[in-house]
Amino acid sequence: MSATPDHEHQWQTNSEHSTSEGRISYQSCPCGRWRVLRHHDLTTVLAAAR
Repeated sequence: MSATPDHEHQWQTNSEHSTSEGRISYQSCPCGRWRVLRHHDLTTVLAAAR
């Protein structure tokens, strides 16, 4: 497997939902690859820091 991607992925969000630690997004590229992203809720972090 090559460390260099064969092309620039064109990620599209297929599903997204909230968890206790933020939001999770499931994304796919037309080439067949998938990825999962975890988004943190920065407003909660900033409010806790005050």
